[in-house]
Amino acid sequence: MNQNKEADRPERVHEDQRWINFEDRLKRWGTGFLIIFVLSGMAGVFSKGYFSEGRAGDGTTQVIYERFGRVLSGMDMKITYMSSGTEMSRISLGGDFMENYEVLTLHPQPFRAFSDGRKLILEYHLLIPAGQQTIWLGLQPRKAGAGRTFVTVNENKPVSFFQLVYP
Repeated sequence: MNQNKEADRPERVHEDQRWINFEDRLKRWGTGFLIIFVLSGMAGVFSKGYFSEGRAGDGTTQVIYERFGRVLSGMDMKITYMSSGTEMSRISLGGDFMENYEVLTLHPQPFRAFSDGRKLILEYHLLIPAGQQTIWLGLQPRKAGAGRTFVTVNENKPVSFFQLVYP
């Protein structure tokens, strides 16, 4: 009867302290990495959020955009500028803009929109020639990577900003 009890008892586990320490460090570092990753995502490092909103501008032109985006998901851009007092305004979006983005929505609709090489040019007839004007764009990134966009209003100095699109 004693022989049956001994046969049912499992063998002792031989533990190696190096592997136990390795597992403990891996758990701590992995947990820390996971917490940082989740908090970064919540803060907008990978898409919409606090750290994703960017602003660029000079005295007459202000652009609010998303620094980080994802391929095939929407991104917003708002261009605010002081008109020069003429009845026509011309906004040019250049740099990597044409190659990297597709315009899904544009409000208000321009009087005329066309492409000049690597630039998208929007022309507006202004009802109130002097004052602040705003344009809203809904964009969809076409490919992953980094890109620089230049926004020029009425031959003023271009406003430049950088965007990163994740796959």
